[in-house]
Amino acid sequence: MHKPDLPLYDNTAKVGFGLWQHVALSFPLELIVLGLGAWFYTRSIKFAGAKGLYAFWGFVIFLAVMQVYANFGPPPSSPQAMAVMALAFYAVLALLAAAVERFAVASASET
Repeated sequence: MHKPDLPLYDNTAKVGFGLWQHVALSFPLELIVLGLGAWFYTRSIKFAGAKGLYAFWGFVIFLAVMQVYANFGPPPSSPQAMAVMALAFYAVLALLAAAVERFAVASASET
């Protein structure tokens, strides 16, 4: 999603499409990637009961809502507020992902 400023190696061969500047393209693509990732995950993992499945899809919906907020919500009031908010969300998302993963059981094909 970067503009062509993301170096692959040693500040050379910079790549990127700049799609973040075109919300009409980037927003649906972000949701499609999220949906495909969730679908692939559910194909490789079984959940211990319906509670785990609900927790997982709740997490996916939360991620989609956060994507909507990131695209259409108000901007942070300052760079410091953005940094604090980003760190807090990384921590919260990691904790939520760990909680969802507690319900996961490896599929029969991996055992």
